Amino acid sequence: WLHTTPGKWILGLKLTTADNETFPSTWRLMLRYCAYAVSCGPLMLGVVWMNFDKQSRTWHDRIAGTRVITTRPEGWYWGKVKQSFCALKAKLKSD
Repeated sequence: WLHTTPGKWILGLKLTTADNETFPSTWRLMLRYCAYAVSCGPLMLGVVWMNFDKQSRTWHDRIAGTRVITTRPEGWYWGKVKQSFCALKAKLKSD
């Protein structure tokens, strides 16, 4: 959890290099940060691009040679949502 932001940690996401699963070097992190201007500048097109990209990478990830991966198993999020709704339903029935 040391190499991530609080938001990525909560969502179970991790930043890696595009070619393997190592943490990016400092120069890649600085390049990625500077590339946010390119990615977010023209109507957030670089971020919206993620929805149309086969690898789901934004422009700043492409420029810096990085990618964001999930560390949670498939279906984990919906399992937690279902578990929360079942707990809420049980609590409402008991009241």
